[in-house]
Amino acid sequence: MSLEFINREYNLIPNKIMDRVVGFPESKELALIDNIGKTIPGLVMASFTHYFERIQVEQLSRPDDEKERILKTCYDLIEEMCSSKDDEVVNSVMTEIFENFRCSDDIMHIIEQKFGPITREIFEEWKGLQPTD
Repeated sequence: MSLEFINREYNLIPNKIMDRVVGFPESKELALIDNIGKTIPGLVMASFTHYFERIQVEQLSRPDDEKERILKTCYDLIEEMCSSKDDEVVNSVMTEIFENFRCSDDIMHIIEQKFGPITREIFEEWKGLQPTD
C-alpha cells in the first residue's frame, strides 16, 4: 500500500470534522456510530450533515452566538472540502452531505444561501444530477 493512498485528504476527513466542529464529537448524531465507524469518512460526513442541519434549525428558532460560530465552521469546512484537489473528497460532499439533508425546503433554501461560492457551484451540479419527479 502506497503512503500516498494512506495520506490522502479523504482519509483525514473524520479527524478534521471532529477536531474542528465544536460539539460534534459529543453529539447524539455521532454517538450513533461505533468506534470503527468513526474512522470511515462517509459515515462521519453523513453524521456531520445531521448535526449541522440540527444546529441550523436550532439557530433559526433560538439564535445564539455559539451556534452561529459552529455554523460558520460547518459552512467553512464544507467549502474547504468542495475546494479539495482530492476528487474523492468532493464526491463525498455530494454523496454524504448533500444527499443526507433531510430538512424542509425552507431550511434547505437558507442553507443554500449560506453556502460559499464553490460549495454552491458543486451543489448546483449535484442538483442537476438528481432525477426529477
